[in-house]
Amino acid sequence: MTIETYLKQIEPLSIHARFSIGLRIFERYVRMRGLEDDSLWEYLADMWRFPVMAELEEKQAWGEARGGLADYGLGDELPEELEEELYSLAISEDYFELWACNTTELAWTNLLQGPQDEESLNLIKKILELSVISKVQVPKPDFFKSHLFSERDGWGRALTEQELESWQSVPCDMELEAGELDLQQDISEILKE
Repeated sequence: MTIETYLKQIEPLSIHARFSIGLRIFERYVRMRGLEDDSLWEYLADMWRFPVMAELEEKQAWGEARGGLADYGLGDELPEELEEELYSLAISEDYFELWACNTTELAWTNLLQGPQDEESLNLIKKILELSVISKVQVPKPDFFKSHLFSERDGWGRALTEQELESWQSVPCDMELEAGELDLQQDISEILKE
């Protein structure tokens, strides 16, 4: 399946579902690369709280309490221990930043501006492009199809704890292809910015 076909399949999905797909792909990347820094696991655990919160006030309080890697994903410095780990694993900090920033922005763009249909799809597209370049498999979109953008002004219904657990463990077993996209060119342009 190409990135464009995958995007068409997730277009009807809610912000919560799109975010969870992006977060699940980032988590898969982290595991594949063997990253073990505590800041990553704290970040992932905290970010998984986003789709469970039903009320905007709760989401806003969560957003204001951010720290660590979420701050990095929004433009702050990379935590020193993680920087050392990236170096030891020969992972480019600029490339890792693309992963962390796009994943973090997928939550914060919607949190600050309300559900953003086009912007969230653009952020997911960047994560999908990174997944193809890094050979990271993605989850099947059908798994998320019961959470729609047409519900609750784009948010979709909040996840139950049971649904959250199933989303956190959904297999990433689908390999995407670039199709017509020139991903190396796209990533080179992003890294120049």
